[in-house]
Amino acid sequence: MKCLLLLPDFYQSGEINVWGDGMSLPMPVSVCKDIPLRELPDCFVLGIPESLLRANIEQDFVYAQYVRLDSKRSVLSFSIRGGNDKSGRTVGLTILQLLDKGEPLIFPPEAPSSLPDSIGEKNTIENRIGAMMRSLQSDSFSNIKDMISAVEKYPKLRSFASEHVDSLAQKPQWTPNKKKGYSFMIGFLVVLLLLAILIIEL
Repeated sequence: MKCLLLLPDFYQSGEINVWGDGMSLPMPVSVCKDIPLRELPDCFVLGIPESLLRANIEQDFVYAQYVRLDSKRSVLSFSIRGGNDKSGRTVGLTILQLLDKGEPLIFPPEAPSSLPDSIGEKNTIENRIGAMMRSLQSDSFSNIKDMISAVEKYPKLRSFASEHVDSLAQKPQWTPNKKKGYSFMIGFLVVLLLLAILIIEL
């Protein structure tokens, strides 16, 4: 398992930088060979979709995703608001787990052990990592815990997310909303069956 940190773009560089143990300096996502960008499906977002930020205004909201790749590897991510850039726009902070075939995911996630002093806004980033860990350990993030359970329960599904995102053209195969929809449909069918039995007996 390799753990990477996708850093907030505080300075509006237009590029997400990556930090991980063993790196001498952060590097752009676009040149980081560890991140399988070409294998990631369209439903996987590096960060938090704008529509989710608007719908979840709490500062410590966390969005989680999991995908199984064609290469038999998998990716698990946890994203939180990382702060604001110089224009006041919200920027994200993401912990990314890259898992080899058969390797179990780790929850709560591990973050890279230390950040170099060369990383801008280091204290802010460390504080936001702490906020993410506290949020993931609280009961208010049951959607994420449900998603983690679903990853183990549905080995044939390829993509999972802790929230339903209407703005995505391609949707993950599993979200808590979809799961609730299935439960509602099963309940509806049970009611119909009971009504049919009652009508037959009459």
